[in-house]
Amino acid sequence: MSTSPVVADAAVIKRLAWLDLSGVQQRFAHGEGTKLDDDVVSTVGLEYRRFLFLRMMHPDLDIVPPPLIDTYWRLHAADRAAFDANCAALTLATASSADRLVPPSDPVDGTADATVRELYAATFPCGNADLWGWPDLMPGHRNSSPDLGLVHRRLASVIDDSTRARLLTEAHQRRSTITEGHSDGYFCNRRGAIKSPRHQCWATPGQVLLDVHWSDAIPRLIASDIGVIVVPTMAAYLYYRRGHFIGIHTDNYPFELTLLTLLSGAVEPLDCHLHLADASLQEIKTLAETAGGLPAGGTSFEINTESFLLSGHRIPHQRGRRDRDEETIVLSQNYAVLVP
Repeated sequence: MSTSPVVADAAVIKRLAWLDLSGVQQRFAHGEGTKLDDDVVSTVGLEYRRFLFLRMMHPDLDIVPPPLIDTYWRLHAADRAAFDANCAALTLATASSADRLVPPSDPVDGTADATVRELYAATFPCGNADLWGWPDLMPGHRNSSPDLGLVHRRLASVIDDSTRARLLTEAHQRRSTITEGHSDGYFCNRRGAIKSPRHQCWATPGQVLLDVHWSDAIPRLIASDIGVIVVPTMAAYLYYRRGHFIGIHTDNYPFELTLLTLLSGAVEPLDCHLHLADASLQEIKTLAETAGGLPAGGTSFEINTESFLLSGHRIPHQRGRRDRDEETIVLSQNYAVLVP
């Protein structure tokens, strides 16, 4: 019984990545997800796809999901006709049976054994192991997938005018859920990210954004543009007001790619420190402290209605202090590589 990672056909990875889980994510976010941190809610779908990948690629192993992934699995299976169609499509022309992707009738205990943990670590070396109940695989390290490279480019035709209008309407409706974020410190966290002082606010997705973010349309577009297969993770509405800024930082893993789209107003440029992409977190932290959180020397990119795609986990970036009264709303969407 091998615990070595297998080389999966690219078609299998694409099927898993482009599986439309928007309905499942909505039910999870509005059910079990209401008790969880936003970071957890936005990453369970990624780990669920990875669970299915392991089940498909290793039919000789009894791969048991942890409780949150088991919940997600059963939500997916609740629409049995759609679920059966998904399983048949996922396993087409593979050695795996569609029946292997069907959850047992009773919830599982959810403790994966050491063999599965070893396999997971070998297959997803920078995965979100804590969702499985294990210690972080690489705590405090920058974990971006090597095939991703450094991305900082426009991505055309992501959000059409009609969808943008519906998203803007929802962003206004979500004001009652806004979270104010204010921090004065400099620190490196266990998600391999550097954080600096900031003052900003955001709101979690409503149904419109969940539909847009969790469908397969944007991951397909990203794959076509940069050649890497990614899946959705975090999404939020960002509201910029007078005095708001965000110091130099990198995004937490697994938010490897960040897609920014202007919904209303005008926003200060995003300053990206491309030359620091391979610097250590401690080096970036020292620079941040020396410069009061907003060091010079970055490359400025305007954020407008043509979406901007950034390797936000690797490229340190910042936004200067806003000195205007007009509010700006920006759509932020994050993606992770499914199988590094």
